[in-house]
Amino acid sequence: MLHDLNYPRFLVFDGRWHWDPVHPKMGRSSFCWALTDPEESYPRLDMFNNYLGYAPEYIATLTVLWIAAAALKSIKLAVAALVLSFCLLWFFQGAGSLPTDIDPRVLYCPCDGVVSDIIQHGDTIQICIFLNIHNTHVQYSPFDCTVKSIRHKEGSFHPAYLLEKSQYNERTEYVLENATFGDVVFVQIAGQLARRIVSFVEEGQAVSAMSPIGLIKLGSRCDVYVRGESAVKKGDRVRIGDPLVRAFKKCV
Repeated sequence: MLHDLNYPRFLVFDGRWHWDPVHPKMGRSSFCWALTDPEESYPRLDMFNNYLGYAPEYIATLTVLWIAAAALKSIKLAVAALVLSFCLLWFFQGAGSLPTDIDPRVLYCPCDGVVSDIIQHGDTIQICIFLNIHNTHVQYSPFDCTVKSIRHKEGSFHPAYLLEKSQYNERTEYVLENATFGDVVFVQIAGQLARRIVSFVEEGQAVSAMSPIGLIKLGSRCDVYVRGESAVKKGDRVRIGDPLVRAFKKCV
């Protein structure tokens, strides 16, 4: 069975090889291999669930390194290229597990990381999640929604964990419309190391819960602005698909 996800369809759960359609913006495709354990509620995905194709600058560096190693017949360069290849494949892998039983009253965590801050703005809460370099760099839709708007803002590249300074950082802001939570703002923030943001979705697109919606290369921060009750606290380590916010009872 092909898991019904909006583009890009990287998550396939029938244990076969699949060739993804070419991305309309990036012009690249990808292979994916996935396994499902009947004893687990989450499908387990291996490292072929990978998004390195969205980082052509790193692929170019690897290519040059491999060519240099072959031309110079250098074992040291070959080892360096091999280590870097494995590191990049690991850095750009997708989520290791995703929930399959979706509760419409829950906003699920869109990324891996640590809850660095929770700020109250009237009846809206802002949850800040800091992504380290070892976290999954792909972000997923926190619920079934329609992408109401996408706005990219140029800016600086302060460390993403510095809340005051990082408000001037480069970012991409999404307004996601959901039947339970209404309009929710999801923000990808570039940091000192992660200076590239990739979006997989377009305005007006309907997106299923836990579909990939974007990528921040080599970590940074994601913020969610939503009306609801936080299911986490500052300092918590969160994984993609963890309950992040629960709807107010009057909203259900």
